[in-house]
Amino acid sequence: METTKKKIKIKKGDMVTVLTGKKQDRGKIGKVLRVYPKKGRILVEGINIAKKSMKADPQKNKQGGIQHEEMPLHISNVKIYCSKCNKPVKIKMKFSTDGKRKFRICNKCGEILDKTK
Repeated sequence: METTKKKIKIKKGDMVTVLTGKKQDRGKIGKVLRVYPKKGRILVEGINIAKKSMKADPQKNKQGGIQHEEMPLHISNVKIYCSKCNKPVKIKMKFSTDGKRKFRICNKCGEILDKTK
């Protein structure tokens, strides 16, 4: 497995649409919780949920049993969701007029996807 850092245009907090994967997850929209650039994967809220068996730990007051946990998806299986277009879109990068900031822009409607600080 390749461990080099890949260029990822998806950031934490973005809304993404699942293109491929489990049948029940296709077409769903979720918020990115975490990005793993070395692995090329992202963790999306409420998508790709797996069942995990957990052992009880009385010292830490943890209950045992089956728990549901979100698992990472590959970046190629998702696309950024534009709230103005209401569909998954490609994005392009543009510099500001002074050339100091870089913005992610929707390729269809031209809306800026980065949150201004």
